Amino acid sequence: VLIHKPGLGVERLGVENGLVSRGIHALYRDREGILWVGTSRGVTKVVSLSFASYRQVHGLLGDEVTAVLERGSGEFVLGNEGGLSFMEQGRIQTLEFGVSDSPVRVLDLAEDRNGTLWVVTEQGGLAEITGGTRVVWRPDVPGLARAVLADRAGRLWLASSTGLYLLRSRGFGPVELPASLDGSDLRGLYEGPGGAIFVATMTSGLHRLEEDRGNSWERSQERAARNVFAVLEEPGGKIWVGTAAGLCVAEEDELKTVATGPRVVRPVYFLTRDRAGRLWIGTDNGVMRWNGESLRHFTVSD
Repeated sequence: VLIHKPGLGVERLGVENGLVSRGIHALYRDREGILWVGTSRGVTKVVSLSFASYRQVHGLLGDEVTAVLERGSGEFVLGNEGGLSFMEQGRIQTLEFGVSDSPVRVLDLAEDRNGTLWVVTEQGGLAEITGGTRVVWRPDVPGLARAVLADRAGRLWLASSTGLYLLRSRGFGPVELPASLDGSDLRGLYEGPGGAIFVATMTSGLHRLEEDRGNSWERSQERAARNVFAVLEEPGGKIWVGTAAGLCVAEEDELKTVATGPRVVRPVYFLTRDRAGRLWIGTDNGVMRWNGESLRHFTVSD
């Protein structure tokens, strides 16, 4: 079945994203607007098209997507094993790195104010992509790259296995970290609405770097809560933290599991708010959506 979505092009609906068979014999739209698809192996009731699924059969470089970036132009960049997939207005293009016999997995993506793409890979390399397809592997990366961030002030931050760095005219220069923080423990970089830089770690909790002050949340009710994957600071100052222990909040000097509200006790790998103000929580078993009153769980069945 081919479905046209205004502004998004044509989407293919097949067994890869829900139909019970490839053989389509009948289509029927009922009085409630629900689409029924008759196939050679039964009927599929398409209740909602809220989720569009894209895989290698639709043109992606691979099925596994390990990083996502929306560029200033509106184009989406997806990190795959061995390269990138670019999606815009329903069109998909791919770029393979071709750097070794064993493809490298993309871990993180950033776009600076000049439109340059920065790509962190699993093997620790940092790629700089200009002009859409020109890939340059940076030889000046200290240690193994783990995360990259282009902030609103125009600075490019890099977290590696040896510490935190800023890109300067002569390459990457070190940034002083809190004395209690081991530079080899860094995992992720995030920017708050006020421009503060958050550093997520694997065993030492969460740290915020600011010009005049800094904060550290190294204590937690559970040891797994000090293993941080994602950070989302609200404009009002509340800080959500995705950890191996589930969803936490940063309060005073401690990471605390959420007692009231969206209580999630599975590992949380990403956090974001949509334009409607709903909080999306990525876990190891689907996605949770909190609308301020209720928590809804989406899995592969959706």
